[in-house]
Amino acid sequence: MYESMTTGNRGAIIVGEPGTNKGVVAKAMHDGSERRDGPFVPLDCRIISQSLLDSELFGHRCGTIDTAPSDFSGRLLLAREGTLYIRCVERLSVETQRRLAEEAGATVIAATHLDVEARIASGKFCRELFDSLLPNRITVRPLREDRARLTNLLQSARDQLSYSPEAYSLLLDYEWPGNDRQLEALLERLADACAGSTIREADLPQRIRTAGKVFEDGIGDLWRQADTVSGSESTPNVVHIGSRELR
Repeated sequence: MYESMTTGNRGAIIVGEPGTNKGVVAKAMHDGSERRDGPFVPLDCRIISQSLLDSELFGHRCGTIDTAPSDFSGRLLLAREGTLYIRCVERLSVETQRRLAEEAGATVIAATHLDVEARIASGKFCRELFDSLLPNRITVRPLREDRARLTNLLQSARDQLSYSPEAYSLLLDYEWPGNDRQLEALLERLADACAGSTIREADLPQRIRTAGKVFEDGIGDLWRQADTVSGSESTPNVVHIGSRELR
C-alpha cells in the first residue's frame, strides 16, 4: 500500500495522530523502495535535546560537545545508501530543516502529528524541506476511522487470543484515543493475563466496557436538557453535541 510511494531518492512526510504507528509505515516504505538493501536509520527527535539534534543529524568532532568521546559522522551520512526516518520532525528548528534540505544525500521519511500546511504558513516548517526532500504526503487515519486496520490488528492477535462475541464487539466499537499503540498494549496485557482462555467482556478495562453506555447516557441527558430548555416534551429541532460530550 505504501511501498510504491518511495522509489529512488524521493521521500515522504507521514501525518497522523500519536500512536498510529507512523514508524511502521515508514519501515514498510523503506522495505519496498529501491534502497531496501541499505540501512533504515531512525532519529527520534522527542528523546534528543534541541541542542544535540544538529550533531545527531550532521555529525560532530570529538570534544566539540561534552558527551562526544569520539567523532560521529551523523545519521544523515549513515543513511546515505538507505533511508533516514525522522520522528517528530516538528522539533527540528527551521534552520536545521533548511540545512537538511540542502545536504541530504539519503532518502528521508519524516513524521508529524501536526498540520503541515499550517506550520509552513506560520514559518515553523521550511517549505524547501517539504517541496524538495519530502514531496510525497501520506495521511494515516486514526484507528477509530479505519475499521479495516482495527479488524486486522485484532485478527493478527488470534494466534494468542480468542474473543467472546461480546468482547470482540466492544473492542471494535471503542474509539481508541491512543490508536494502534493503545490497542497493541492492551492485547499484550490480555495475552499475559488470559493465556489459553477466551477474552470475555469482564476481562476488558472498565473504560472499554462502559464506553457505549456513557455515550448512550450522555445523548439521553442532552436530549432531556434540550426538552427542558424548550419547555416541551416534544423532540427538539436541534441538539448541539460537542466533542467533550461524546468522549
